[in-house]
Amino acid sequence: MHPEKQMPISTPALHLTLCKPVQIFGGRYFYAASRKAIKHGNANVDVLIVLATTSAYTYSIVVLLLALVFKWRFSPMTFFDDPSMMIVFISFGCWSTKRRERLRKHSNL
Repeated sequence: MHPEKQMPISTPALHLTLCKPVQIFGGRYFYAASRKAIKHGNANVDVLIVLATTSAYTYSIVVLLLALVFKWRFSPMTFFDDPSMMIVFISFGCWSTKRRERLRKHSNL
C-alpha cells in the first residue's frame, strides 16, 4: 500500500456513519432468518450473508479503531461499503424474484 495515495482518516469514519443504518435495518431480515436457521440446526444462504457482512463490517470497525487509537496518519483499508452493497443487492434480488412470481401468478389467472 502507498500511504501517499490514501485518504485521510476521516473518510472511513464517514463510511461507518453512512453504512451503519444499512447494516442494522437493511440486514435485519437476514439476521432474523439466520437466527431461525441456526436455531433449527440448518445453515442456509441467510447464514452465509450474515457471516460475510458481519465479518467485513466488524473487521472494518476494529481496524478503524486501531487507526484512531494509534493515530495513524492515513486511513486503513476498510470495507464498510462492501457489506452494505451486498445487503442492498441481495435484498433487491429477493424483492425482484418475489415480484416476478406475483406477476406470473396474476397473469395466469
